[in-house]
Amino acid sequence: MNFVSSKRNYAIDWLRVFAMFTVFLFHCARFFDRQDWHVKNPQSDTIITFIVLFLVQWIMPLFFILSGISSYYSLGFRKAGEYVRGRFKRLMLFVFSLLTLPFFIYIQREPEPTFISKFISFLERKGTLFLLALPLAALEMLLDPATIGRRDFGGWSPFLYLIFFIYGYVVLTEHRLQRIAQKQRNITLAGGLITATTALAILISKGFPEFGSAYFFFMTIIRAFNTWLWLLAIIGFGLHYCNFNNKFLAYANEAVLPFYILHQTIIVTIAFYLIGLYIPVGIKYFIIASTSMIAILALYEIFIRRLNILRFLFGLRPKT
Repeated sequence: MNFVSSKRNYAIDWLRVFAMFTVFLFHCARFFDRQDWHVKNPQSDTIITFIVLFLVQWIMPLFFILSGISSYYSLGFRKAGEYVRGRFKRLMLFVFSLLTLPFFIYIQREPEPTFISKFISFLERKGTLFLLALPLAALEMLLDPATIGRRDFGGWSPFLYLIFFIYGYVVLTEHRLQRIAQKQRNITLAGGLITATTALAILISKGFPEFGSAYFFFMTIIRAFNTWLWLLAIIGFGLHYCNFNNKFLAYANEAVLPFYILHQTIIVTIAFYLIGLYIPVGIKYFIIASTSMIAILALYEIFIRRLNILRFLFGLRPKT
């Protein structure tokens, strides 16, 4: 295998910050869409509903892709025990790290030639990287959203998140495939736009599909390709343009986990007190987003960042 060096790739840090900011805006929007959420504005908004339907396809999968990539870099310079302790302190999805650890250690230590190496070589062929959407579609077809395949956590089944996590570790840490993602970033962006537009037009026309129907299988295939194309596009653009460091990135990258832990609780709290305020949706969205951002950053800067006990509770290394 010819994975990238364990040297820090700042593009991954930028993408993590981008993902966190996007999920923040996404959760601010959930107050106004037409689906169930913790609290709802009396007046829903069609445009925000479409934006939510678009973002939910790839925002949580992006977190798991990035987590898989970060796990590769982490195992590159840590022993297994140190890796597990770090995951336990810093990640709420600790169970995925434990489940995949034996497999990750195996593929790192296995000599050439390996099945994984042959698999990577296959994915180098023109167009084959796109085929990784097919396992996603196949697994999603088997999981009833009403039972084992529930999509309450970010729009996808937890079983699918495990696949995204493995994809991040095994596929998108390989420098040859990273180059392909960068080279094909415009193609994957165009493909993502086409599949997203197609899916939206069909949903408007026919509504959401019933599990097990031919329509469900068709939409599942479109959904899987749409998500995977957007992930490849985001990773490709990020790797191409964002492999640099500055003071803002250092600050924001450390703040990501506390921000993630705090953001939805604060958004829901502020939104709850705005339910009876009858003003345009756009103004109300701005109020929620701006006041939530200020509150989160104030809590982080004044308390969490400065107190070691809070740093520990929010998964940060102690301040020396």
